[in-house]
Amino acid sequence: MITHSEARIIAQKFIDRVFANPDREYPRFSIPVNHERDDDVRLMEYIAQEEALMTLRPAAEWHEDYGACIWYHLPLQEPPYIGTPEEWNRDGSPTACAAQIASGWLTHFSRLPDARLLTISDGVANEAR
Repeated sequence: MITHSEARIIAQKFIDRVFANPDREYPRFSIPVNHERDDDVRLMEYIAQEEALMTLRPAAEWHEDYGACIWYHLPLQEPPYIGTPEEWNRDGSPTACAAQIASGWLTHFSRLPDARLLTISDGVANEAR
């Protein structure tokens, strides 16, 4: 498995070769960046996106805009929970996930992947795209 830092190094080597510009931090120095067209920028954005999905963040950093996330107790010894700190059962009590977060048991979270970007291995089309 390739780590995110290894992917960044590989991408940077590719970018340096393509732009023949190994002494610069960024290959572009006068051309405006086009995030839809520029393969080097898109590749680095993809690596950053994947890295963000695989990074465990402290519970205090969760924001309601994140929606449901994957919650963990460290050290990793148990299966994670999926949910939010703001979920409630029909009777008004917090869900198991919300209660575990509130108690401090679940201390870190990671974002869920965007379902529209998932690849389905059995050939069934992903209609969510």
